[in-house]
Amino acid sequence: MTASRSPLSDMKAESSAKSFDSIGEIMDAVKVGDRFVSIYPIPSGVVTIVDPATNTRGLLLRTGLIAPANGSVNLFAGAVAPSNAGDTTKAIIFSGNGASAVGSASEVVLPYPLFIPAGKGLWVGTSVPSDSARAAGIALTWDLLA
Repeated sequence: MTASRSPLSDMKAESSAKSFDSIGEIMDAVKVGDRFVSIYPIPSGVVTIVDPATNTRGLLLRTGLIAPANGSVNLFAGAVAPSNAGDTTKAIIFSGNGASAVGSASEVVLPYPLFIPAGKGLWVGTSVPSDSARAAGIALTWDLLA
């Protein structure tokens, strides 16, 4: 005798691997990375998040949030660090720009995971002074591939 599977058990299995948005459509869940950084306030200049030498097999940037305050925050990827927070000769892979009114704030969410090839690092830079009353911030999670 063979056991039959209930359609209900199939539905439970599918819903456990998926989540639903506010209108009931199925969405894939994004895994949070095992490594993370939360920087607030972001210091002036360029800050190294992942040194290219530690990214030996590739990196998956899983989640990201930028709070740009009244300025810009740029996340760079490459083999060489950017020279400044607005270096347009380097790849800016995630950016947030803000001009929010006093008493309000904005936040930019990374819309999907990004793959960063081996040998490339991550850096963040901001135009907002770290001693500003409304400083900028960034939060990221990622996994280094094995």
